Amino acid sequence: HVAKDRSNATALSIPRDLIVDVPDCPTTQEDGTKTVIPGTQGVRFNTSLGESGRDAGCTMRTVKEATGIQPDHFMMADFNAVKTLTTAVDGVEVCVEHAVDDEKSKLKLPPGKSTVEGEQALAFVRTRHAFGNEGDLDRIKVQQQFLGSLMRKMSSSDTLTSPTKLVKLAEAATKALTVDSAIGNVGTLKDIALELKKVPTKNITFTTVPVKDNPAETVKATVVLNEA
Repeated sequence: HVAKDRSNATALSIPRDLIVDVPDCPTTQEDGTKTVIPGTQGVRFNTSLGESGRDAGCTMRTVKEATGIQPDHFMMADFNAVKTLTTAVDGVEVCVEHAVDDEKSKLKLPPGKSTVEGEQALAFVRTRHAFGNEGDLDRIKVQQQFLGSLMRKMSSSDTLTSPTKLVKLAEAATKALTVDSAIGNVGTLKDIALELKKVPTKNITFTTVPVKDNPAETVKATVVLNEA
């Protein structure tokens, strides 16, 4: 969420293992036909995207159902988007307390600061075995650090003040991101980037919906909203 006066912004993360109710979802299938995918109750949040033909619109409806927040637009970044965008800004700085050598994600980093891009950036946001208790909530913290660093890189460099670099970044974004039709062109994405530049980086907050272990499980694998 970006404040109307651009004084601040908040990024809210939702764990993929959060148990939610996915509402009925009108979608357009790959063959162009329109159908309503029936909702389902008590499933993981990531059920709202991809499963049974659900698209990003289904995820937006699920976000509203779970949190009461109505998203206005969506941008969906896949693995290639992480590689493409980090390369477009010449890498993103990250910092780790200890050396990392994660066989599963192939992430290797020395202690302290490093600049990652491409495959290494993807490994950084995917790893769940290199930090914390190896769970999804710790991976969210890593991803939030990464996104914060990416935004600082874009704001502090000349990317957003150089017309050539800005168009290059917008073109990379249109190829790498899946967005809704209202913002799906180079000009609009360029304008969004310029608007985001107005937000002071110190006023960008990253947070996660409050959750707790699912009390219905003996072996903890999912979480539920903590409404206390």
